[in-house]
Amino acid sequence: MLGVLMIPLHEGLHGVAYKMMGAKSVQYRANWKKFVFYAAADGFPAGFNEFRFVALLPFSVISVIGIMIMVWSGFEWTTIMFGFIIGHAACCGGDFGLLSYMHEHKELDVITVDDMEKGETHFMIRKRNSDQLSMEE
Repeated sequence: MLGVLMIPLHEGLHGVAYKMMGAKSVQYRANWKKFVFYAAADGFPAGFNEFRFVALLPFSVISVIGIMIMVWSGFEWTTIMFGFIIGHAACCGGDFGLLSYMHEHKELDVITVDDMEKGETHFMIRKRNSDQLSMEE
């Protein structure tokens, strides 16, 4: 139950991160069949540095809060929070996977852009010395 209640906090932190990186608007969506939840910034081009911040903020904040609770609580809550931190880290797999892709192709200057109308995320390569983007095949 604690994990399900954490979904809005996790996705909200993604939204805060997008806003801090300069996104004008953030939308929240869910795919209930796949039990996938996500925050997306429609039309906002996020390069590696921006996306790294967006991807890691929820993991970092929630892990630090969990560790603080562990340090300042009794055995029962320490055990609960340890399990929660491990479970939350596992649920961050999508964030880690996308970040890994961006890191693996960092030299190409990969940009990710969400298209909320189509429900798609595009990965593009910015041409060197240019603001133009090209679709990656």
